[in-house]
Amino acid sequence: MEGREVQAPGQMTVLLVEDDSVVRHGVAMGLMSHHVNVLEAGNGDEALHICQTHGGGIDAAIVDISMPGMRGDEVGGQMATIRPGMPIIYISGHTQETLLSRGVLSGYEIFLPKPFQPSELAANWRKFCKK
Repeated sequence: MEGREVQAPGQMTVLLVEDDSVVRHGVAMGLMSHHVNVLEAGNGDEALHICQTHGGGIDAAIVDISMPGMRGDEVGGQMATIRPGMPIIYISGHTQETLLSRGVLSGYEIFLPKPFQPSELAANWRKFCKK
């Protein structure tokens, strides 16, 4: 499945990487309500393809940690190589403490536990994506 871009009347562009299509759609709609352009990817391979081929800027990525295939932290590491300096916000249904204890996160990442409100997400990425 190819990633898709949903345009909203805004200046920010966020790459959303989430394997659950219902969650992905809900987060995308919530971001669009905050005037964010959303690039959607259903898995790590799609996300990396978008990072490599998207002609415009990507102001931040929102990456689910638990996905089939590549874990979100692995995808984030590769995206950081392709687009250095792009902030990555990790999301997960697991607690941050669990992810830290398993060595998935180091504690320096931006992290939001699921479920969250779009306004909570927007407040976090805006801190790191100022133009």
